[in-house]
Amino acid sequence: MSSGSDHVNSSRLKPVSPLLEAHKESNENEAVNPELKIHWVAPVTMIAFFVSGVSFAAGHHAYYSSLDGTVVRDNESQQWAIRFGSAFAFLVEVPLVAAVSIAQTQRVWTTLEKKPVSIGGIDSVIAATRDVGSLISWEMWSKAKLASLLALLCWCLPLSALVTPATLTVQAVSRTRNVTQTVPAIDFNNVTKFALLSTSVSDPTTNEAYVDSIGYRYPSPLISLLSIATASTGAIQPMPAPFSNASYSVDFYGPAVQCKTANESAGRSMYNFLSSSPQYCPITDLNSGDEGAYYFGMVPGRNRTTGKVYAVDLGQPSHPTDHSSSQPMAPELWFGRTTTTASGSRSCTGRGGWHNFTCTLYNTSYSAEFSFDGGVQSTRLKNIEYLEPMRWYNGVPTIDSLDGSSYGDAPRYAVMSYQAIWVALNQQLIGTLSSNPEGTRILQTPLIGSKDLDDWAHFNFGGAIPPSVASIAGNRTLDILIEEMAQNITLSLFSVSHLWNPNNTAPTTITVGEMINVYNYRRRNLLISYITAVAFALIGTVVGVFSLIVNERSYSTPISFSAILCTTRNNDLDELVHAKSLGAQPLDKGLACTPLRFGTVGGLWSDRSTNNGQIAFGLSDTVSPIIRRS
Repeated sequence: MSSGSDHVNSSRLKPVSPLLEAHKESNENEAVNPELKIHWVAPVTMIAFFVSGVSFAAGHHAYYSSLDGTVVRDNESQQWAIRFGSAFAFLVEVPLVAAVSIAQTQRVWTTLEKKPVSIGGIDSVIAATRDVGSLISWEMWSKAKLASLLALLCWCLPLSALVTPATLTVQAVSRTRNVTQTVPAIDFNNVTKFALLSTSVSDPTTNEAYVDSIGYRYPSPLISLLSIATASTGAIQPMPAPFSNASYSVDFYGPAVQCKTANESAGRSMYNFLSSSPQYCPITDLNSGDEGAYYFGMVPGRNRTTGKVYAVDLGQPSHPTDHSSSQPMAPELWFGRTTTTASGSRSCTGRGGWHNFTCTLYNTSYSAEFSFDGGVQSTRLKNIEYLEPMRWYNGVPTIDSLDGSSYGDAPRYAVMSYQAIWVALNQQLIGTLSSNPEGTRILQTPLIGSKDLDDWAHFNFGGAIPPSVASIAGNRTLDILIEEMAQNITLSLFSVSHLWNPNNTAPTTITVGEMINVYNYRRRNLLISYITAVAFALIGTVVGVFSLIVNERSYSTPISFSAILCTTRNNDLDELVHAKSLGAQPLDKGLACTPLRFGTVGGLWSDRSTNNGQIAFGLSDTVSPIIRRS
């Protein structure tokens, strides 16, 4: 270029502002190598942002850990947990991206000092952290690889914010808690709930009425219905559930029967009774067509005059009019069943043809556990202890000078409550079973599936008890099934609130199971996400620190106008952008492809051949490396 041209250009660029005139002399005397130093703002800010991001990540983990397993109180609290989680994710990503962005800026200046890059490439690498479209510049990736990777990292780090808030979820879990409250207790002392009574009882030996007494007559209709329901289903009737899912144990006294093989005395009495009772006695030859009875059940009574044993009529068992008989000897049942002998016969002429057993009413200690699953009851008998056999009471006095209790409601009346339950049970068991099954109700109970009745099934059905029927009884014997039926009836009393004791105040611990919503923190997902983000951010920060050391100076992020102003003022660039001063898009293709480099260029007001100059962008063939002071 001619000296005349240089003169024209210099004239055109000559400052006219007094402020520039004041700076002209000092600029012309400025050394080419100004003092290089790293200002504290960039490194401190970059490291502070990184530490802040790590701290918020730790805080996010601690916050979610504090919620893990806790109950979700309501929808509002759940929403606030989500809001806080999203806020933490935001507060983690913003400082980490800021730290990497500062590092990327420092790396850009390192690259531009080492390599010539086109103006379009410089645009891309400077804008890469703010304009995602800049990432498609091939020159940027080929000449500024590390700066390009840091720019890409700035865009990828926020992706972890999509994962971390969702690591806290809500799930339904089953939890147990203990609740202390009263539970149903059976009011055995109030006999009016269990039995129908008479207000006058006579002495059966003198026929004279007792004074101030009440007598037992029948089970109440409620007890009879409950007994029929329990016996026919073979299951304990359910009570109202205190909670949908709960369990508790109770210990109480109640009636039960215990069955044993008849002793010698009872066996002899049964034999004598059977010998004189054709309706109970099978004939000798089964082939005759009339097989007689295979099963009998009776409540034994004894004629007070003759001493003869008879079967008590449970239709009116305890309030006779003639007082000469009709009272049970004891709350006891006699049972018998037959088996076919090797010769194919059954007989009551020989006592070996009958297998006899007795079932006696006992006062019994129960320990039971009631459980409810979705409101459906299951009952487990943990322990049962037979205490003492009960006596039969025709009646008891109504006045007790010791407790002064009201009519029909006192501990002494519990014996008649037991009797009512016992009689209701007996009504399902007494009678005979022959080819005509209408002589007893056991066909309406699980007892019909007992293996003890195989002979009856063979004769009437030509085979064993059908498996579908036998499975109800579980291949058990009659005595075991009768004991279980009595226990089930007693436990079924809890299903009727009318039978509960309203004065029961004893607290019981109930274990309540409930489905609740709790927070579930999947910490593994959050930690993986944050550790990955922090690790990459750490790498970016280290690169930034290294670039600061190499550059020996720091630059603002994003690159400021002042940095552009100070690094682009030289004659070559003025000529290059002549008539293109708007800086608007699109950038001229020729201008975009012009390679520039950052380094030492000729001074703005001096000849380039002198030692005077400044650190700025210039054409790649006119820029010399920056000389660091030792």
